[in-house]
Amino acid sequence: MIIFFSLGDHFKLIFISVPQKSNMSIQFRVRLPDSTQIQLDKVDPKTTVRALRKQIGKEINKPWQCIQLKYIFPPAKALEDMKASLQSLKITSGNLVVVLTEKKNKEDEKKKKRKHGVMLKKEIASDNSCLFNAVSYLVENKAFKSDELRTIIASVLISDPETYTEALLGKKNDKYAEYIMQSNVWGGSIELSILSNYYECEIVAIDVVTLNPHIFGENSNYTKRIFLLYDGIHYDALVMAPSIDAKESEYELTFDPSDDEIYAQALSIAAEHHELKQYTDVYNFTLKCSICGSNFKGQADAQAHAEQTKHDQFEEY
Repeated sequence: MIIFFSLGDHFKLIFISVPQKSNMSIQFRVRLPDSTQIQLDKVDPKTTVRALRKQIGKEINKPWQCIQLKYIFPPAKALEDMKASLQSLKITSGNLVVVLTEKKNKEDEKKKKRKHGVMLKKEIASDNSCLFNAVSYLVENKAFKSDELRTIIASVLISDPETYTEALLGKKNDKYAEYIMQSNVWGGSIELSILSNYYECEIVAIDVVTLNPHIFGENSNYTKRIFLLYDGIHYDALVMAPSIDAKESEYELTFDPSDDEIYAQALSIAAEHHELKQYTDVYNFTLKCSICGSNFKGQADAQAHAEQTKHDQFEEY
């Protein structure tokens, strides 16, 4: 579920993950050896690896004994226990399962790991334009072009009022275009979707709070992908480096969308931040109104206060 919420300089779009009940069916993507994907819906969490292999074999018209499966969530794990259930393996809706038609030997894996290096978080300034600067850093060769990206977005909005309606934007099309041009306005899923299409690039924004990856431009057959880390109120960029202390000039910024090892490393970074609680829980964090000094818990109370008083400056404490 996605909530659009804007209040002064201190709120932005929020992604909310609804917990999956154990007795509910799940759905997830399956990446095939040729990099195409299929979607499996209404899968019983109690389904075994053997049964899943048979189902996928039937879907792709291959003998199930000839395929192998790998679960892409840090760490990447081969699904070898035929009797294990998806539930026991913690495979839930939104995950990615990869089909392999032949085993990769350990030396191949070592070479690939050496080639990739280590994934790092490139910190982006908290200046109300972190989303725009994180994207531009990755797609514009380390340049920060927030104003230029805001202009691109506004132009796309105005040029396509039938798609970007008031119902979607929460404002009239032209008013939202004016609004997003303001330097203190934060971006969210609408902006990421537009930028993904403009740059013809998948944008994977990984939510540290829920550990859910939100992929913009998925299934558009783009040939490159970038990763963002979203901690509830801020976006940073994820890059690949030969080593932890590598020079910025050595950073790799864009990746092949079919590269599952890179995808797993990005998820791993998010998982590490989640474990260290390096995120902001927008429902339970505490805020103070910078104008009158009133204290609030969570976005709902602060939003109600803003609507009643027209106060639009808040700070976390």
